[in-house]
Amino acid sequence: MKDQKNKLRLTTFLPPFIILSLFVALSIINQETFLTLVNNINNWIISNLGWAASILALAIVVVGGAAMFTKFGDVRIGGENAKPELSNFAWFTRDRRASKSCASLRPSSPTRSDTIWICRRSMSSCRKTKQGCAP
Repeated sequence: MKDQKNKLRLTTFLPPFIILSLFVALSIINQETFLTLVNNINNWIISNLGWAASILALAIVVVGGAAMFTKFGDVRIGGENAKPELSNFAWFTRDRRASKSCASLRPSSPTRSDTIWICRRSMSSCRKTKQGCAP
């Protein structure tokens, strides 16, 4: 029985591994074809399965609300005497650090200060013209 636990299930592992390997190889060989393929797949998913994402989001909110207001919400994971690993402050700082890390991965998106700088610059250029601001 112990050998069964450590054995790799090839029928579960190989299909995603092969698909991922093909996509990685295609992105290395021909990036333009890869981007076209990925964009077409994404557009098909959005146009054909977008409704499912909306229903799933609604279901998650409903199940979360139901769990919060029923006896299921009173269950303490780990038992009666379980103590949380992190304090509320530690959770807050952990989540804040994670959100800042995610923000640093997208440097092309404007931050609040960038937006203010862009607005000030466009306003000053508007004052210099006689006709006013043009879009």
